[in-house]
Amino acid sequence: ESLVFNRAYCQQAVCAPSRNSFMTGRRPDTTKAWNFIDHFREPNVGLNWTSLPQYFKKNGYFSSGVGKLYHPNLPPNYDPPSWSDLSTFPYINPNPMGCKDHTWCAIPSKEKTTFADKNSTKIFRQRLQHVAKQKLPFFLGIGFHKPHLAWRFPEEFLQYYPASSQIKPAKHRLPPVGMPTVAWHQCFPEGRNKDIVFNNISVPLPVDTQQTFRRAYYAATSFMDSLVGEVLDELDMLGLTNDTIVSFHADHGWQLGEHNEWCKQTNFELATRVPLMMRVPWKAATMGKTTNAFAELVDLYPTLVELAGLPAASKENLDGKSLASLFDDLSQTIKNVTLSQYPRCLKNKANDACGGTPRDQFDYMGYTMRTE
Repeated sequence: ESLVFNRAYCQQAVCAPSRNSFMTGRRPDTTKAWNFIDHFREPNVGLNWTSLPQYFKKNGYFSSGVGKLYHPNLPPNYDPPSWSDLSTFPYINPNPMGCKDHTWCAIPSKEKTTFADKNSTKIFRQRLQHVAKQKLPFFLGIGFHKPHLAWRFPEEFLQYYPASSQIKPAKHRLPPVGMPTVAWHQCFPEGRNKDIVFNNISVPLPVDTQQTFRRAYYAATSFMDSLVGEVLDELDMLGLTNDTIVSFHADHGWQLGEHNEWCKQTNFELATRVPLMMRVPWKAATMGKTTNAFAELVDLYPTLVELAGLPAASKENLDGKSLASLFDDLSQTIKNVTLSQYPRCLKNKANDACGGTPRDQFDYMGYTMRTE
């Protein structure tokens, strides 16, 4: 029943910078948050900006959330100005037991354990029950961790996929010819996980390893999808479905062996393109439709504001554009280009993706442009 955007893109293909971007409606070059050190609430950046959930709070909405919405401590303490109620934070440790130095693990049903996303879902459903009982207008967010590494999920989700030997590996297993090496990122350093044979730019992981990893990723995604279903079921049971905008998206894409890339942290298509679907019950003309119109996560802020009927956030000087008019007429062209970027820190041998590198020590900033 959603409008599905086939060509939606994040502004930087890694967690913290992407979340600082879409939660403020501003690009990374505006937030100055390109790593896992900086955030938009720093002095001389966005100390007085109004974030997306904060804008709804200022307009009389109950604003709350659970799970990975902001990246932990970026901004600090999950940005108290954004929320009416911080009782559902802090962020829940996604893998309290991990996968014992492995990339993935399927947990048998007989094993007593917890899954962070399952806990987040339980708390989120309680939040929904609260706003329904109090009859509050609400902005509620839930951030699922999976299918982030490590791929830890209930074993029964493997049944939805064929054996690993029947899973197709990546079609293009080597980088593009003529690619500058600075564009490539090595996701799996040697020795980090016991189930990985070290790969480099010209040597892909063994095919059977690729197939196993892909199946595990798919299963972890299905686990997360089942929890989304629980949230939507709760909306139905509370009678909120027909009055609630539901927006589903990721913070970045993911590479599963294409161009010999795994994870994210590049400017390639599969790292920057994200799932985005939005259900707006009072926009019946586009419910259940798909569109190839360009969209960026930076557009979420102005789009949700307009679809909810709130005053435009014109004083915020957002970088994103509202896509709300597409919900009435899919023939429109609102933008003809999307922009993403990623830094490189080649002097940092342990992490060329710049996560722990101060922004004044970056070696390169790469940009990518998606057009027709």
